[in-house]
Amino acid sequence: MKRSKKLLITAYVLIASFVAIALIDRNVAESVERLSNALRDWSRNSPTRIHAYFASFLLSIVGNTTIFIPFPYAAVVFIMTSQVGLDPLLLGIVSGIGAAIGETTSYALGYGGGKYLEKRGYAEKFGSLHAFLLEHRKLVPLAIYFFAATPLPDDVLMVPLGMLRYGLMRTLIPCCLGKMTMLLFIGYFGSFVSGLGGYLGEDPVFGIIFDAATIFFVVSMVYIIVEFDWAELLKPKKGWQIQP
Repeated sequence: MKRSKKLLITAYVLIASFVAIALIDRNVAESVERLSNALRDWSRNSPTRIHAYFASFLLSIVGNTTIFIPFPYAAVVFIMTSQVGLDPLLLGIVSGIGAAIGETTSYALGYGGGKYLEKRGYAEKFGSLHAFLLEHRKLVPLAIYFFAATPLPDDVLMVPLGMLRYGLMRTLIPCCLGKMTMLLFIGYFGSFVSGLGGYLGEDPVFGIIFDAATIFFVVSMVYIIVEFDWAELLKPKKGWQIQP
């Protein structure tokens, strides 16, 4: 069993154990709920909460500078809205801009290291996608937006765009819009979860269960983003090759 899967199972067991203890002893649930509410109130009323937006902006940049290694920056946005109570609209815009800026590293890699990547077998690995971009340039902005607005790895699109010397601004604008779309959706979902949690949190036990479910969701999302081989979906399959 892979180490990451063992860690995931361990996290699930700890979450389930925590819920079980809270169900058995209501005093534990009430103590944890008071601490949780105090932390949320402090974070939502803190004069330094503007730093959280800046932190999310930086994490989005960092999360998109990793070449072919996914980083769960979207989970950070979810936590910021569901637990810290940040404005999902402002957070989605700020984080989307940061994510698009981070993707310029992949574009720059293709732009400046195209020959090196070809020697390393890059062209063979994503040959069909490269050929598609050459043949259907009018669809490129839509493809950029689609990749940015979904969990698909932007790197496998940004690198060939750099190799093709596709315009930087024509790449960044749809990428930024796509990232904003995804992060706004996640942010508003987190805000909805926060409101639902406040409603259910009137009972400490329900509040503990809800918080545990939120943690379960975040842990699962991080695992899927990091471990799932999204690039495998884009590898050329038999009969898919497009002749340039």
